[in-house]
Amino acid sequence: MKLTKYLRGQCGYHLQQACEKMIKLQLYHSLITVDYGKIYKHDLADLESYARSEGVTLAIPKYIADRLALISTWEAEGCYDTHFVVRTDTLKRCLEEINKWYDSLKKNYK
Repeated sequence: MKLTKYLRGQCGYHLQQACEKMIKLQLYHSLITVDYGKIYKHDLADLESYARSEGVTLAIPKYIADRLALISTWEAEGCYDTHFVVRTDTLKRCLEEINKWYDSLKKNYK
């Protein structure tokens, strides 16, 4: 196995985790009571759906929002599947979007 392939998988895993945490931050901030059965998930689309069902509009960059299902796969596959491949340019673009997203959120959540 090539080390670079493994590292790209690990990078994908951590980018998925960053997205997950930024969605959950918004949920915890917006809801008085959180349904832990629905929030203790890694699937970003499920988390977004839970937010909608609770009337919460999440701030998610369009690039990320359009790829919630794809990025969600990076959580398990990037961590455990040594045959999993994520393109470097996709990782770079996702990181750029996450950094902008973080900068936007940190203005509103102190």
